[in-house]
Amino acid sequence: MKKVVKYQAAAAMAAILCMACAASAWPQEKDVFETSYACYDFKGEQRWQATTQISAPADRQKGNYLLVEKGDGYYSGFKGKVSWVATLDFQSDENIVRPLKMRKEVFDASRQKVSLETQEFDYAGNTVEVVYEDLVLKKKRQARFNFSGDVANQLILGLYVQKFLEQGREKAMFEIVSGEPHIYKVYLRRVKKENIEVNGRSYAAYKLCLDPELGILSVAKIFLPKAYVWHSSLPKFEWLRYKGLEASLDSPQVEIRTLDK
Repeated sequence: MKKVVKYQAAAAMAAILCMACAASAWPQEKDVFETSYACYDFKGEQRWQATTQISAPADRQKGNYLLVEKGDGYYSGFKGKVSWVATLDFQSDENIVRPLKMRKEVFDASRQKVSLETQEFDYAGNTVEVVYEDLVLKKKRQARFNFSGDVANQLILGLYVQKFLEQGREKAMFEIVSGEPHIYKVYLRRVKKENIEVNGRSYAAYKLCLDPELGILSVAKIFLPKAYVWHSSLPKFEWLRYKGLEASLDSPQVEIRTLDK
């Protein structure tokens, strides 16, 4: 049983680090920024594709933004083809980027909703309330966590890495919220600068490592390959590529890359 718990925790961390960096640098002077990206297995077959839009709605305070992600395809943990819509209210300025409120709905091929996840962040009390509902199994999980320092979730992680690079940092530790629900510490470090090719175009890029701290479950990291992301080394440090597990420990290793040219 202890091994199962360790594997589940490691798998959940893998799922967070995957799909984590697609929403990256965006030109804040524009009304709407849009970026697209796709996930491929190591044979080059596409599994899913998604698009993210970031805007600054007129009814929000200055520095508050809305992120909307829409995707569809085959994703580990779900039977058959699925689609999803996720919305994130977040705050960003020259010093910080942080999530405020998130909602994610997943649908099956017949457009029946199969899961719902919400996150509410309270920075006065440094807490986050997470609710995950499996609408097929009719199960609901809910938890509240305390955090200290930087905090992120799956949707905002790319923007967090961008801010990290803008500030010239080499390494950082932050906490990331998952839909299990759980909260983990993650160590982010800049590995090296290298040239990579994406969509037939050459980029000078920073390779970064996302390494989760699993506490007493750290032995499970033996089975969890490190996740790597690449961001352009030029301002605005846009996200380019991810390599790692797609979701659970028995899910395929994948490459997620920008479709923008």
